[in-house]
Amino acid sequence: MVGMLAAAGTLDQLNRPYARIWGQIEDPSVLTKVMSFIRSAGALAFLRGQTYGLFGGRPLGMYTAVANLDEWQKLFGIDVEHIRAARHRGIRQPRGRSTSRARAPVAGATRRLHSLRR
Repeated sequence: MVGMLAAAGTLDQLNRPYARIWGQIEDPSVLTKVMSFIRSAGALAFLRGQTYGLFGGRPLGMYTAVANLDEWQKLFGIDVEHIRAARHRGIRQPRGRSTSRARAPVAGATRRLHSLRR
């Protein structure tokens, strides 16, 4: 517990968001919280560096329907590519990005944590 509180103090000083989870990993409520964090971290790691394709134009005066590019870049580390609908001919998997490779660390952590429940 002392280590967790010391780490939390450091993260507070660095103004970094974090969450604390305390308890036995065999406890289903603790395991659920840990797995939620692992899945979220895996999704964020997968999104970082990706490009989001935005097809079509902006509806006139409907600014609430538009993604805030600065916020998406800051939160998810992704870029938004505007693509005219007339230019679209098909969607394909981007080169160099394998979804199975990105999911592997999350799947490995999930297996290890579930093995503790047995």
